[in-house]
Amino acid sequence: MNKKIIFYISMLLITIGSIFAIPENPKNFYGDVTVNGKEIGNATLNYYFGDEFGTKPVINSKYGQRFDKIIVSGENLQTITFELVANSCANSNQKINHSIDIEDIDKTIKLDLNFKGTNTCGDTPIEPEDNTDDEGG
Repeated sequence: MNKKIIFYISMLLITIGSIFAIPENPKNFYGDVTVNGKEIGNATLNYYFGDEFGTKPVINSKYGQRFDKIIVSGENLQTITFELVANSCANSNQKINHSIDIEDIDKTIKLDLNFKGTNTCGDTPIEPEDNTDDEGG
C-alpha cells in the first residue's frame, strides 16, 4: 500500500478516536424516579457534576434506559446532584446528592431516586413501554 494512503488512514482513525473518546473513569447511571415512593410517569431529570450540567428524560418513572444513561467522569468522592423538574402531577424542591465511590469507576450503576414532595401521579396507572417492532415479519 502507498505510504501516503496509510498515513491518511492513520490520521483519520486518530481523529475519529479523539471525537468519540470515552471519558476517563466513566460512571453510568440509570434507575427509577419516584416522589414519595410513587411513580411519576414522564418528567425531566437534571443532573449537576462539577461544572457539568445535563438533562435526561424520565419515561414511565425511569431514567437512563437502554443507550441513554447518564455518563459522568471524575474522581473518588465527587458528588453528582439530581434535581427533578416538576411535571403535571409531581413536584419536588429536593435535590438528591450521590457521592461517587472509587469502586464505581467504569461501572454502570442502578441508582433509584426517591424525591420528597407532592405526588398525585401514583394514583394514575402508567402505560407499559411498547417494545414491539412495527415492521411486519
